[in-house]
Amino acid sequence: MGIGQATAVLFGREGANVVVADINEEEGKATAKQIKDEGNEAIFVHVDVTKEDLVKRMAEMTATTYGGIDVLIANAGTFALGKIHELSNEEWDRIMNIDLKGAFWCCKHVIPYMLKRGKGSIVVTSSVNALVAEPELGVYCAAKAAMCGLVRAIALDYGPNNIRANALLPGTIDTPMNIEYFNAQRDPVLARREIEAIHGASGHTDGDGLLHGVPGQRRELLRHRLVHGG
Repeated sequence: MGIGQATAVLFGREGANVVVADINEEEGKATAKQIKDEGNEAIFVHVDVTKEDLVKRMAEMTATTYGGIDVLIANAGTFALGKIHELSNEEWDRIMNIDLKGAFWCCKHVIPYMLKRGKGSIVVTSSVNALVAEPELGVYCAAKAAMCGLVRAIALDYGPNNIRANALLPGTIDTPMNIEYFNAQRDPVLARREIEAIHGASGHTDGDGLLHGVPGQRRELLRHRLVHGG
């Protein structure tokens, strides 16, 4: 289970009206169904965060369906392996478009609804790699660090409007993306040991970190929350 899926399910259990927005229609619909099967409210909206018109449509559908938007979890992300001199311009742009520009567009099109509501909470899933690099993850590290800068700017600009912005910096979590990363290494077991020596033991997703990234107190305007081992 990925971080986004675990978070959506947990928010449903906490009583939120959940909009599951994903490029993977099959998995997104399955997550929305799981939330509804547990007796909670959810809909699925197909979105590709590299296409601004689809992100705008996602925000519009959310506000139309539920009367507004209180919380945004900007969680879409991916990675590319390679040292900087080996990366093509296309690979660099692909990661930046998904990880960084995708978060920017989500914030851009959700914030107007939060301004109308007079409040809101934005949580952006960055990574511990915003602070600590790993081998051959230069573009991923750059994107995740830039996401933290984006969050700081949003917190400063929109704090007076009672809109909070927080970044979550997960360590090594057993998500499908991280499993793909380890399996791409020459020695997956050794690679995992080396990374866990830096970040700590791998954990499993339960969404709790993102739930706590939506603070209830006005004074908690900005927080970069490190999550290790789950």
